[in-house]
Amino acid sequence: HVWGPFSRAVRMLWRQPTASRCAAVAALLTEHGIPTPEIRALVVDGFGPLSHRSYLLTDFIQGESLFHAIRNQTIPAEGLPIVARQVAAIWKKLISLNISHNDLKPENFMVDQTQKVWLIDFEKTKIHRDKANLQSRHLDDVESFLHIRSWRSDIAAAEIFRQELLRTTLQQWAIASNSASPRLLREGYTASELGSTISVVITVHQLEATTRTV
Repeated sequence: HVWGPFSRAVRMLWRQPTASRCAAVAALLTEHGIPTPEIRALVVDGFGPLSHRSYLLTDFIQGESLFHAIRNQTIPAEGLPIVARQVAAIWKKLISLNISHNDLKPENFMVDQTQKVWLIDFEKTKIHRDKANLQSRHLDDVESFLHIRSWRSDIAAAEIFRQELLRTTLQQWAIASNSASPRLLREGYTASELGSTISVVITVHQLEATTRTV
């Protein structure tokens, strides 16, 4: 975890190092039964209380992200409800702990070779005192989780996960929200969503190398 440009580094100097914060969150979640990779090492570079770079080493989960598992259809049909129930259980525990992950996309759920689900990536995680803010953050996360980009290759799988999430507090929150049509409350995807595509543009800058012989 590196702070980036100088201006941002200066702003972040007095804040808790990202790796330290991620480690603390992971320990808290593990304590409450949410599977996260075990922490093996934490290193912070800096001067006294000022840090500019931090490293977090965890166990490697032998498996793949839920995003790639759905995209590659590597989870057998009979295993999808099992995985979906685990995702919903993790979500319910986060809510009960007043914690928002703020990046609960399928890429941040790992599925191992036994179809156990692990939660990763805690850079944006927050603990809330304000229930309204907690609710808003989770509704944003569920919109991201169910976005068509993750489920285009298996729309039926999306419905399995949606149904499990409907069994959580998220359903009541979505009904009470100001959103015109929360993704969680809609079965299937619109023609516009199904027809949308993602374009990736890669720009390559070629630098001329000059060699000087002394």
